[in-house]
This record gives sequence, C-alpha cells and structure tokens, in this order.
Amino acid sequence: MIASFFTLCCRPSREGRLEFVSRTMLKATLRIGDLKTFDPAVRDCSIAIGESYIRPFQHKSLESLLLKNSDQWFFVIRERQRVADEFGTNPIATANASADQLRQSYQQCMHWPLDFVVIEAARRGPRLQVRAGHIGSLPIYFHVEERTRTVTLSWDFVDFLGTSRAIDAEIIAHHLSMRTFYSARQPCAGINLPTAGATLYVDRSETSFEYGSLDPFTRPCTYKTWRLM
Repeated sequence: MIASFFTLCCRPSREGRLEFVSRTMLKATLRIGDLKTFDPAVRDCSIAIGESYIRPFQHKSLESLLLKNSDQWFFVIRERQRVADEFGTNPIATANASADQLRQSYQQCMHWPLDFVVIEAARRGPRLQVRAGHIGSLPIYFHVEERTRTVTLSWDFVDFLGTSRAIDAEIIAHHLSMRTFYSARQPCAGINLPTAGATLYVDRSETSFEYGSLDPFTRPCTYKTWRLM
C-alpha cells in the first residue's frame, strides 16, 4: 500500500506543489567503517568500498565520475548537458587527484547547471556527506542505521520496506489532502528524501541533515539544521 502511495506522491516544490518525478539516480549501501579501511574501486557498472557499494543508474541522460586520493574521494552522478548516443553504455569515469584538484572539481560539481547527487567520503573520522543538487528533482531516499552506522540510498522507495517502520501520520494526512509542505520527511519514519541543495552528514557517532539554501549556488544554510532520529 505504501509503495503504491509513493508511485503517486512525489516531492513537493518550494511552493508546495507536487512534482512528479520519473527519473532515477543511484542505489548505495555505505558502512562508515568501510570508508576508513577500503579504497573505492570501479567494478563493472558499480563502485565497491569493501562490502559497501554504489550502483549508479545506467542511462544515456546520466554520467558518473569518481575522483579520489589516499585521504578522500567523491562520486557524482548528474544529468548530462548532451545526451549520449547509446543507452546504458556509459562507464564510470575515474581518476586520481591531488587535494587541490579534488577541491576544485568538487566546486565545479556544485555549480553544475542540471541536477546531480554527490557522495563525498574521508578516511579521517571516517565521515560521509551526501549532497543533493540545487534543482532537487531526482529522487534519492535515504535511511541511516544507527547501530551499524550504515547509510542506505536508493531512488526506489520499495527498497526500504523490508523492515516494518512507524508511519508518520502527519505527512500522510498532508499528502492525502493535497496540502503538502516543503520537507524531507516521508510517510515512513526514518526514511527521508533530500530537498534541493540539502546535505546529509554521517560519521561514527553523529548523523545530521541540513536543508539547502534558497540561493542554489551557496552552501546549505544552517538555520534549518535538524538531527535525524
């Protein structure tokens, strides 16, 4: 029932309108402990980090890049400015980079004119950041398992229904009445959907989320920071 509900209800825009989203991005399971021990490696059409993985959706309108060095790495999947000729034949581009090159490339990604999702990881901590694009039209649900410090990301809400979860009655009531409000909250408690420009931060002990700034080309604002439960 909940899965069917999500095929109809999509994220609200800043003005409260429902936006129907049909495009997809990636699926990933990332254990914080793996980020300290293992380097990311491209295997076929996915990225492996120990037992953790990132599986970008293969589509001619999307492109993926993994940039890394010995201390940190980031992965971006984004909408292409020019559509590729062939469907599903786009490999994950990967390269080693200095800290300065990594920083410069990251900033370029933040100013990408189309939508994107960036996953950034550092060995020290270890720590993980997931950043949604400033358009925010591509769905990427997430859940953080506090006991194992594992982050699950997916464009498909059905992937999160394996475990029984409490229902957020307030959110469901707003959707059914077609009076949605701008929020990352979803009908199942503990499952969230990053809004435009939002940032999820996870390390060994802390989990936090920041809503994006109204200015799409600035860092997320801090006045709407909340701790995930």
